[in-house]
Amino acid sequence: MTFLLCGSVIDVLLAVDAAVRVPVSKTALMLIGVLLCTYGSALIIMSGVGIRAMDLVAISMTHQRGWPFWIAKGSLELILLVSGYLMGGPVEVGTVCFLVFVDTLIQPCMWLNARTFSLRNHGLDRPTVSGPVAGPAAV
Repeated sequence: MTFLLCGSVIDVLLAVDAAVRVPVSKTALMLIGVLLCTYGSALIIMSGVGIRAMDLVAISMTHQRGWPFWIAKGSLELILLVSGYLMGGPVEVGTVCFLVFVDTLIQPCMWLNARTFSLRNHGLDRPTVSGPVAGPAAV
């Protein structure tokens, strides 16, 4: 769903740009995209629904190793970036900006949402462990 919505928004923005021809620098568009992706990722993680597999691994690392989320996510994404580069993939300014800014700013965005809008962080909350369930023999 995330890819569908993001792709659709990009298509709409490209169509608007082609029709209106407002002079906006590519750097500004990249930074706006990075900020929107950061905030959207924070909202998805906080909702606890539809969290990407990579984010789930980072959340597990946060819970099991006590790392801050941004370090867990950033280290995973860095491993993927280096692996892709070693296999011949392109690494350009946008890729590096995405890695540096999105991965480091998701956690502050989650904190800001929790503090400003009193949103609960279902994604990073530790699951509650309840006691044993009483079975028929316990009754």
